[in-house]
Order: sequence, then C-alpha cells, then structure tokens
Amino acid sequence: VERDRSFVRPILCNPLGLLLELATGECGLAKENIHLGGPPVDNVAIDEEGSSSLLKLASLSGLVGILLSYYAFRSIRVTMMLFFVGSMSAISSLAYVWFGGSRLDAILLTLPSLVYVLAMAGSVHMVHYNKNAVHQNGRKRAVESAIRFGWFPCFLVAFTDSIGLISLCTSNLKPIYNFGLYSAIATMASAQLTISLVTLAWWSSESTSGMPAPRIARMSANCSPS
Repeated sequence: VERDRSFVRPILCNPLGLLLELATGECGLAKENIHLGGPPVDNVAIDEEGSSSLLKLASLSGLVGILLSYYAFRSIRVTMMLFFVGSMSAISSLAYVWFGGSRLDAILLTLPSLVYVLAMAGSVHMVHYNKNAVHQNGRKRAVESAIRFGWFPCFLVAFTDSIGLISLCTSNLKPIYNFGLYSAIATMASAQLTISLVTLAWWSSESTSGMPAPRIARMSANCSPS
C-alpha cells in the first residue's frame, strides 16, 4: 500500500487504498465481495480510525482549554494567549515526529492533545508570574522579573514530565518507544515556547490595567483566613 493512501476507505483526503483499487478496478471484483484480514490489515485499520478521530480530539481539547481559561481569568486576551501557546506547542509536536523520520500511528495521535494540555498548564503559571511582576515592579521591569522568577519552575515541571515520558523508551514496542521519545522532546520544547511567547505577548500588550482578577485568585483570597 502506498504511504499516501488509506487501506480501506478514504481518510483525511487520502485516496482509496491501492490494494482495493486494483481489486475493484483491474480485477473487476465487487467491493462487497472483498474481505481482507490478518495483522497488517488490523494495524492499518486502527491507524485509519485514529486519523479520522484526530480532528475531533483536537477540536474538543481546544474547546475545553478555551472555556477553562476564560472561566479562570475572565479575559479574552489572556484566553487567546494561552490558546495560541498551547496550539503552537501541539502543532510543533507533530513536526518533531516528521523531522525524526517517523510516522503517526494510533498512539502518536494522542501526542498533540497531551502537549496542548501541558503547554496551557505552564502558560497559566507564566501568566501569574507576569501579572505579579507588573504589579510589583511596574511594566518596565516586568519582563525581566517574570522570566527571572518563572523560568526555573516551568523548566522543572517540564523536565520532570519529560523524565516520566522518556521512561517509556524502555519498551520493546516501537509505538510506545516513539510516543515516549517525541512526547518528552515536545514537552521540553513547549516549556521554551511557554516562557518566551507568554512573556512576549504580555509585554507587547497595550495595557494590563482593567483586567479583572483571575477567578482562581479571587477564590484563594476568599478562602484565606482574615
């Protein structure tokens, strides 16, 4: 089967598999009379079903991330900032797979959603560091202060996550090995994107005044003893 063809049915704009095309076209067999089986067919069918659900999973992850971000911060600007960083990290994770010479499989299809969630979690922390830096040091020194206090916690979280993910490389199964390797690489890269892009977006915004306090901060203040 060619690399850019689906095996059983058209998936994500790929044409019909070459094997079925030859059977129905050249041999004149009816599609309902063709029955394929065996481990290769099972593996390809799993990959095709995973590819067909990739768009659904990505859309659901993006929607949930946007809703939770807006619920926590009550700011469209901050919500779009977090969504942009998470989306860029998720898209970049697929690029690492391509540069590594590997192909997406049913397990690697969950990689973008994983990286998206981790990147948005780190971005939330950087938003708080930037917000506190603005209030404590003013806008002129906010970037320096936010990066100085925020880079190590974000790096440490990404590093510990990567250690756990890369431990999957001890598996003898190639799909598990690939998932552990590329998810660790993407997690470390997302930390760099989180620190740089969130800080840059915050610094380049016109004004931070008038932004309502995050809902999380208000809840913490209400629960603190007087």
